[in-house]
Amino acid sequence: MSGEQVYVIGMGPGSLDYLVPLAWKKIEEADVLVGSGRLTGLFPAKESYALDFTGEPPGTVRFILENRSRKVAVLVSGDPGLHSFLGVLARYLDPGEFEVVPGISSV
Repeated sequence: MSGEQVYVIGMGPGSLDYLVPLAWKKIEEADVLVGSGRLTGLFPAKESYALDFTGEPPGTVRFILENRSRKVAVLVSGDPGLHSFLGVLARYLDPGEFEVVPGISSV
């Protein structure tokens, strides 16, 4: 696959007060945000796509694959590597095609 790198951004507790600086930077650079309405709603000026788990591959994955020419940031609550959409996404993208930006850990 080719295209822009997909960023999976850990939103920590889900408040703008707790976003790490690199997360802010990648969100600002993104053309479209993917995530729950609660998380994408924190950035009302940005285009967003709601999580969709229907189909195979899931609708959200299809959206990301079809929009690889754009800068996509996937917002996940909590820890990206701990029970998050990252596990689903990693089944469809090669490791070099996405980058994880961890947030503040719940641990």
